[in-house]
Amino acid sequence: MSTVLITGSASGLGHEFIRQYQVDSSVKQLIGLDKNSTDSNLDVSNERPVGPKSVHYPRGDLTSKEDLDAHMDFLHDAPVHTVIHSAGIRGLVPSAVEPNPNDTMTRTYAINTVATFEFIRRLVSNLRRAATSGVVSKVLVMSSRMGSISNDPIGGGYAYRASKAALNAILKTFSVDVPEVVFVAMHPGCGETGLVKYKEKGAISANESVTDMRDTIEKLDIGDSGTCVDRWVEKIEW
Repeated sequence: MSTVLITGSASGLGHEFIRQYQVDSSVKQLIGLDKNSTDSNLDVSNERPVGPKSVHYPRGDLTSKEDLDAHMDFLHDAPVHTVIHSAGIRGLVPSAVEPNPNDTMTRTYAINTVATFEFIRRLVSNLRRAATSGVVSKVLVMSSRMGSISNDPIGGGYAYRASKAALNAILKTFSVDVPEVVFVAMHPGCGETGLVKYKEKGAISANESVTDMRDTIEKLDIGDSGTCVDRWVEKIEW
């Protein structure tokens, strides 16, 4: 796996990915990107890396061109083998009659969709460089069943659903344009990630979700590119 880059690394699923990969001997370099400080929030005092790797925590807002430029300067032309993009916002507008739904729609789309596209676009050369070494490079983006147009039994959540549906389309197109890299949208399950202030019914822990997803990430191959799956590799219809 070598180099793993994780966004949203200061909290929720991103934080848990960092914690678990930090003790994974197959990871030689681990990069955690977040607009907030990561290393001060990461408590792994009882765990130590089993393999040689450096851990970097550059701060950066993915909606900022300047921060993205700085991050790419940091990476330069280094190969990146796995990207796990878990930064995003919930943006749940309950109904079409909510006040100022356009504000929520615009902000949610800007963060969940446009920023993700721009971030991945800038990483394509790094991913291609990793793919030439005989390793399948992968981009996993935390998506949601709510982005499935064919599976919407309850309605609501306009901004979030639209942003994730658009994101799914972007990943599918990346899979066509960059066929040597695996692009997958992944539904992590209903988890306790801090995106909402309350514990949702049936929510699983970040530890359980990430443990399952890591197994799935290992199994993914070129044939899975351009799909949306859950944390057990079950396909989710668009």
